[in-house]
Amino acid sequence: MDIRQKPKHLYEFGSFRLDAGEHQLLRDGQTVSLTPKAFDLLLTLVEHHGRLLEKEELFKAVWPGSFVEESNLSSNIALIRKALGGGGAGERFIETVPKRGYRFVAEVRKISPEFPNELILEKAGSSANVAPQPIAAAPQPHSRRGRRWAQPILFLALGAFISAVVWLIVFKRSSALPLLKITPFTSFVGRETDPSFSPDGAQIAFAWDGEKGDNSDIFVKQAGTEALLRLTTDPAEDTDPLWAPDGHAIAFTRVTAEGAEWIMSIATSCWRKIFAEGCLKNLFEQTAKSGKQVFAH
Repeated sequence: MDIRQKPKHLYEFGSFRLDAGEHQLLRDGQTVSLTPKAFDLLLTLVEHHGRLLEKEELFKAVWPGSFVEESNLSSNIALIRKALGGGGAGERFIETVPKRGYRFVAEVRKISPEFPNELILEKAGSSANVAPQPIAAAPQPHSRRGRRWAQPILFLALGAFISAVVWLIVFKRSSALPLLKITPFTSFVGRETDPSFSPDGAQIAFAWDGEKGDNSDIFVKQAGTEALLRLTTDPAEDTDPLWAPDGHAIAFTRVTAEGAEWIMSIATSCWRKIFAEGCLKNLFEQTAKSGKQVFAH
């Protein structure tokens, strides 16, 4: 909707004179201090006195093209009422219509700038008897709030663009990769624990308590086949298999009444006690670092 520029009238109400051209509020000839936005808001209310102005109309007239919180409107209304006398004095000029807007209800005398000695008497009436008039937007410099919102919006748009590009790159790369197939090494009945791969990765040693789940022994399985080699059959619990660095022997723990012991098992199914608990594992680690053979098959 096009808004035509109105002539700059003088308005008088009570002991106040509002000079639209000079952007000045006087009380008994003395200047009353108001912020620019508070003055624009008061001028808009006075120009449309007697009419209920919706909050959205006031936003468009006083803050055109800007995002303004409702608290800004109410705080400027409070400043105007304080300037007009505060307390009940300010309230008698501006009426609050809850959840809708505000109405200037005092009697207004409009003075034409062409005829300064001629008064145009206008009384505030009910909004039902006053024909709605378009509100002229208050002239103002470029809004700082508009500039403040433009920068975050630009950054958000740039971030969304970068995220979309990265997603497309990752999606294309992931689509080109072959699908991985998960294949179990073992699927026996019972509990299979303590897996240990041979140095060449071709075999896996593990502890299995058998189909009945009554005793844990050490087994070796060739990767990619169903061939299963059982290394121990002792009634004691055999756990924690560990490959020797050369892959020709396996150490494991045998839990007995006297305590856990490390046992050496050769691929020929020969086994014997080598060290006390924990020593063989450390020895294997030292052997792997030095490359020396520290035990015989």
